[in-house]
Amino acid sequence: MVIAIFVLIVIAIPPKPQTSDKTISLTAWQRISNFKIEQINPTNVIGLLYILYPVEYVNGTQTTLNIGDTVGYACDGSLAKLIAISNNTARFITNITAKSHYGCPI
Repeated sequence: MVIAIFVLIVIAIPPKPQTSDKTISLTAWQRISNFKIEQINPTNVIGLLYILYPVEYVNGTQTTLNIGDTVGYACDGSLAKLIAISNNTARFITNITAKSHYGCPI
């Protein structure tokens, strides 16, 4: 005589927050999140990165972004990724993460 006992364990996984990804095309001297574009090259974008957390810095830091690099902050939902460069235009995808429930550091 064979007795089979099956135990089914159900784990509730909360749904992933929905984000509305948008693609934005920018040129020199425009700003996305905490990054101001100064120059667009065929393989990278050069500009000023403004640090906002934990303490805001008034002066930006010279930064080079390559395709795939991100700027902004996940904690406030402003994270953006550089996805393409063409004809002196840089394309970013925004809202790639949901805003944090905990907020950003002071």
